Amino acid sequence: MNPQDLNEKAHPISLNFIETRKDSITSSPSLLSQMRHRLRFISFWNIKPGSRVLEIGCGQGDTTVVLADAVGEDGHVDAIDPGSLDYGSPQTLGQAQQHIKSSPLGPRVTFHCPMDTITYLTSYTGPKYDYAVLSHCISYFPHPTTLPTLLTSLGPHTTKLCIAEWSLSPSLLSPAPSTPHILATLLFTYMETLLSSPSENNIRTALSPAQIKASVPSRFRLEREEMLETDREMQDGYWEVKDLLGRGKREWWGLDEIARDEKERAVLEGWFWALREATEAVGGVEEVRCMRVWVGVFGLGGDGEA
Repeated sequence: MNPQDLNEKAHPISLNFIETRKDSITSSPSLLSQMRHRLRFISFWNIKPGSRVLEIGCGQGDTTVVLADAVGEDGHVDAIDPGSLDYGSPQTLGQAQQHIKSSPLGPRVTFHCPMDTITYLTSYTGPKYDYAVLSHCISYFPHPTTLPTLLTSLGPHTTKLCIAEWSLSPSLLSPAPSTPHILATLLFTYMETLLSSPSENNIRTALSPAQIKASVPSRFRLEREEMLETDREMQDGYWEVKDLLGRGKREWWGLDEIARDEKERAVLEGWFWALREATEAVGGVEEVRCMRVWVGVFGLGGDGEA
């Protein structure tokens, strides 16, 4: 999809997503970049009009609205997320999902929230979905084993599996400015392993594309994959780095307490040092850019599927 087409589609779709706006027809550059980002990988997945889609980890619905646009009036999106409806800021999941339900795309979407995906699949008796989508949700999983367990349960209920996740690979357009995003992602994941119970951070599990592909059941085969660049206006890398380096973050995490010995404390100190240095080297947190995104499509026809 060329840049002009992306911009023309992103604006009307963005109005279905909640945001504090100066008027009813304007969306922020940040939100428009998120819409273009999702349009790119949904175009790569080739979601067909009239399709039935199961979206896992829908969150506030930024991918949901783009999927709803793609499936058209004759398609439908079932969107699942385990998060509490009062989670999120500045708008909660409940507020964001209600906004979508009240929008022109609302009739095309059913939210199942809060709902555990495996619980939903266990009771699901309908036909196979045309597509099951995991869009930037793997990082929220509490443990690396969550993904293969979920995909095994999902296998009998979909024809195609579509995944988009941060690649842990730097942008080829901005390698140095995107490096802090990678370091922050891995640091968040490492700190999560030291906690006695899962946090509510945006990043709890970081898996490479190779690790994600290894988690996919043998009934599926990889049809195509690609690394996508992100818009300069995308702020995810900035948010994560700012969150880690923000004043008081060290005390909030209790880093001196979660490190179980001097070796772990030394690793944490070194990692924070590397993140600070990489961020300062590009001009500060305001100059941080996003890493590339890996997208993949899997179809039936692997070893486990006749």
